[in-house]
Amino acid sequence: MTRTNGRLVLRLLLLIVVTVALTMQAACSSADTKTFTLNVISADGQTRTETIKTEKTKLGDALVDEEIIPFSEDGFVTTVYGDDLSSLSNDKQMAYWAFYIGDNYADTGIFDTDITDGAEYTLKVDIYVYPES
Repeated sequence: MTRTNGRLVLRLLLLIVVTVALTMQAACSSADTKTFTLNVISADGQTRTETIKTEKTKLGDALVDEEIIPFSEDGFVTTVYGDDLSSLSNDKQMAYWAFYIGDNYADTGIFDTDITDGAEYTLKVDIYVYPES
């Protein structure tokens, strides 16, 4: 093989390696991205819906990353989009953010919920009325 043919073969091999590497990187990146819908229903019944794309695996982490909720060490969500429910709570009732996956009340917390691609999650203001003593 001549020197010119050898360089040409090396260039072609390099081009193939780079093309394969870029294709694999693109495939891995898109496979790690998940898209989900978030509905937030405020105390006055107004609904805000967003479609979110993320590489996070846990819902709470994605919502913190999107600045929808603040980070919570104890896992309790008290504020959504800056809406703090403390003014709705008193000695007779407690307002809280109810968490739904699809139409079902979630049996996991937001920070423990794995994101499912295409899923729908809802945060809705709910009121618990304390029983009278």
